[in-house]
Amino acid sequence: MPDKRGGISSEAKLNVLQVYSKSMLQHQNLCLTDL
Repeated sequence: MPDKRGGISSEAKLNVLQVYSKSMLQHQNLCLTDL
């Protein structure tokens, strides 16, 4: 999320990346188990 200065903190970027990669992995696992 952008902070008040208009930039994105590295912590926020890491959090987003972690959540994104986790959800992608879960999605892939769901797709694999569906097959």
